[in-house]
Amino acid sequence: MLRSVTLSVALSIVATACALDSPPAGSVLFRVQIRNASMDRVELAVGSDTGDIPGAVQPASVAPGGIADVTFAVPIDEEWWLNLSGPNRDANDFRSVIEGSSVEGLAGQSCAVVINLRENGNDVACLAR
Repeated sequence: MLRSVTLSVALSIVATACALDSPPAGSVLFRVQIRNASMDRVELAVGSDTGDIPGAVQPASVAPGGIADVTFAVPIDEEWWLNLSGPNRDANDFRSVIEGSSVEGLAGQSCAVVINLRENGNDVACLAR
C-alpha cells in the first residue's frame, strides 16, 4: 500500500515538473481550455512549417467528454497549427487541424480562449473571464 502511495506522489511531482511554465527559446505560450464533446480521446500536438514540435502541449490529450486546461508552446516566427488525432480523426479530416491564427486572434483579447471539439467539427471561442 505504501508503495502505491509513494508512486502516486512521485508521478504527481513528475507531471508538475513537466508542465510548460515558461516558453522555450523562439516560442510563446498559449493557455486555453479544451472541451472534448466527442466520444474519443483526442491527442494534441503542435505542428509547424518545420514539422511537429515534440513536447509542446501539456497535457497532450483530452479524454472523451473531458475538459482540460492546456498549455502549448508555439513558434514566434512561423505559422503553426494544433493537430488533433484520435480513432475517428485522420489527417484528411477537417476536424484534425485548428489553425494557429484562429487562436492568436483571440488570445490578445481579455477573455478565456476555449476550443470545443465535437463529432461534427471544432470551434474556437472567446469567453468572458
